[in-house]
Amino acid sequence: DEKTPFDFINSQWTLGGNLQRDLQLGYVWLYLDGLNEMGGTGADKAKSLRNWFKQPDAPQHVIITCRKDDYTDVLNLDQSTVLVSELNDDQISQFAKKYLPDEQAQPFIQRVFPKSHREQGRSLIHLAKNPYMLAALLTVFEYQGDLPTNTGALFHALAGSLWERERQRNTPGWIDFDAMRERFGQLAFDMIDTDQSLDVPVAYALARISDEKLLNAGKSAGFIQLNNDKIRFTHQLMLEYFAAEGLYRVGVETRIQQPIIYYKRSPQIWDEVVVVLCGILAEPDNILLRVAQIDPFLAVNCLSSGIRVADTCQSSIIQQLIQEFSNRDLDVRQYTAETLVRIDKPAVLHLIQSLNSQDRRIRQYVVYSLGEISDLQAVPHLIQLLKDPDLDVRQHVIQALGKLGDPQVFPHLIGLLKDRHSSICDAAIQALGELGDPQAVPHLVGIRSRFTIKAIARIGKVAIPYLIQLLSNQTWRGGSAAKILGELGDSQAVPHLINALSDQDWGGYGYAAIALGNLGDPQAVPHLINALSDQDRDVRRAAVNALDKIGDPQAVPHLIQALSDQDRDVRRAAVNALDK
Repeated sequence: DEKTPFDFINSQWTLGGNLQRDLQLGYVWLYLDGLNEMGGTGADKAKSLRNWFKQPDAPQHVIITCRKDDYTDVLNLDQSTVLVSELNDDQISQFAKKYLPDEQAQPFIQRVFPKSHREQGRSLIHLAKNPYMLAALLTVFEYQGDLPTNTGALFHALAGSLWERERQRNTPGWIDFDAMRERFGQLAFDMIDTDQSLDVPVAYALARISDEKLLNAGKSAGFIQLNNDKIRFTHQLMLEYFAAEGLYRVGVETRIQQPIIYYKRSPQIWDEVVVVLCGILAEPDNILLRVAQIDPFLAVNCLSSGIRVADTCQSSIIQQLIQEFSNRDLDVRQYTAETLVRIDKPAVLHLIQSLNSQDRRIRQYVVYSLGEISDLQAVPHLIQLLKDPDLDVRQHVIQALGKLGDPQVFPHLIGLLKDRHSSICDAAIQALGELGDPQAVPHLVGIRSRFTIKAIARIGKVAIPYLIQLLSNQTWRGGSAAKILGELGDSQAVPHLINALSDQDWGGYGYAAIALGNLGDPQAVPHLINALSDQDRDVRRAAVNALDKIGDPQAVPHLIQALSDQDRDVRRAAVNALDK
């Protein structure tokens, strides 16, 4: 609460010297934690930090940590950001083996990792990738021999394990778990409800807990930290776990608000508490439906945390989301589509039914969601929609069919290559590229579009035999085939491109020179040198650029001769090549 950030830092400094100078010169580095934990004064304090960093006497080195979702709007300090990576599978396994006894480590690892792709959403891997959550999982497993599937249930089990440990230690102030949770829950709820920072005065805490011994027992259990006359919960997630008890008593509908969507949904202070609460309850369906009435996007966050609800509850939430497609706000419609993708397979049948909507906007975004979910049962319904009267809907259908990757869509996409609308043709080209069938290559090479080369390149090296056959085509298609072969970068095309370069009846040997340069094979050098005397200036320039890329010294005297070429662009290309 000091006047400036420097005043605060200076009040904590004990090492002497000229702190302001040492910060400015970079002798002292600042590490500031918890940007998102400053409560209601956070916006003003963040503004003070922003202003300080723009001053001539600003510190040279500062690292500030914050949760990603909170580093937005008023808390954004306009600095370069680095996102800490999640733990990978190997790191999780190593951590578990070092933490647990040998006989427990392997069962823990088997419990955490999904056995199949289908189990991914229900597995604990999304929790284990976070170091703090992994430590919590290990603690619970060590005491209980099993693990919950979501954050709320995890912290409920963790708190129970830690509190049971205090009972076994005969810690003074220990009381029944439910009574303890109610007391600490009141403290945590009030801290969030009144927008306190993570640190509050001990007197503030005692007014809600009413027992100093219980406060110390909470410290011993690891729920809170005591520092002089201030206390704080050991982690934001621990605060949110206890606050869920208070939120349950007052009702979720008294605190959550209508969502604000601007590109993404703006986070609200009760979000994580609601997610935790749904994880604690044995039957969260009723509360989840109440949440969905106000904010269906938050309800999906709860579903994604790994809670189990009845199919009817999940269906109701999906239907509410689909209604959001009718919203006039483009951001809301797009975010709705992305949210339905997160629900994954359970949303598919609801989305398929919505393809019959009279609203073209609903059809358009439903198609997008189906394409991202990639469930093949949607394919026949999407094929029928290729005749939709709305051009945008048809484009989205084609894109979705490409992502779904079902071979049965191949003839339909080929048929669209001759559509009178260029946007439909372009969408079909891109979809065929995603489909990856090499039989599409002869059809694609014959189309002038900026997407053709990328599509064939996406099909990959299986397309090479088709492209080599097309090199004999004496139209621009042969030239396009040559260009694509150069992009694909496979040496098996080199002799065929050399032959094309020598074929005086073939109109695309300029493209052959470009392709040989991209492939960088030295055996092409003598043939490219011969092309330096070609009558076509475009071919000569392509040959110079290709020799430049290959970088073979034997080309140097021939490039020197090219300095006298009658074409200015050829001379300039030769200068650049010789300079390198």
